[in-house]
Amino acid sequence: MPAARRRGGAAAPALPDHRAQARRSDLTPARVAEAEGISERYLQKLFEGSGSSFTHYVRERRLQRASAELSSPAEAHHSISEIAYRNGFNDSAHFSRAFRHRFGLSRANSGNRNWSARRPRP
Repeated sequence: MPAARRRGGAAAPALPDHRAQARRSDLTPARVAEAEGISERYLQKLFEGSGSSFTHYVRERRLQRASAELSSPAEAHHSISEIAYRNGFNDSAHFSRAFRHRFGLSRANSGNRNWSARRPRP
C-alpha cells in the first residue's frame, strides 16, 4: 500500500513514485491523488497532518534537486536557468527568489555557482 494511502501518521506522506515527477512543472495534487487512488482533499489532509502542504513538499524537492545540480561539477555546463526549468520552475526569477528564501543566497550575491554548498536556512 503506498504511503499516501496510510491513515494516521504525523510525518509528511511519502510519495516515492512521484519524486522524479516533482521535476515536472505540471505536477498537481489532482494528478498525484488520481495516481494514488485517493481524493485530492485526502492528499491535502495527509500533508496538513504533518504541518506541511503538497505545494511546500514539491517546492522543497525541486529546490533540493536544483541545489544538488548547481553544486555538481558534472552540471557546470548547464546554466542556472536550465537547471531551474529542468526541476519544474517555469520562471527563473521565481526560482531565484525561492532559492534565496530557502538557502539564504542569491545568484547576484553568490559570486559563483557553488552557492548551494553553503549552509541552508532551517
